[in-house]
Amino acid sequence: MYKTSSGFGVQLNIEHRLVTHGPFALMRHPLYLGLQVAAIGGLLLYRTWTFVFVIVNFLALIIRAKREEEALAMEFGEQWEEYTRHVPAWIPRFRHKAK
Repeated sequence: MYKTSSGFGVQLNIEHRLVTHGPFALMRHPLYLGLQVAAIGGLLLYRTWTFVFVIVNFLALIIRAKREEEALAMEFGEQWEEYTRHVPAWIPRFRHKAK
């Protein structure tokens, strides 16, 4: 939960909390993966110079995700570290949890 910010910085909300349920239980950056899948779909559909956009966009998202993760690590400490040990950043891990 963070405020709208640029790729140059991340600003957390005052009453922020670490969200680890829903799509964030499968991966740490579901929105960014969705953007990349849509961009790749556009590339396959139009097959033009958009490949350059896809590559530049992906690199920018990696940088932004790293900055977000640094801010979250500073704010949530051990809770964040535990979360990152179990939830991958970019590729969702679908697995059945035994009860």
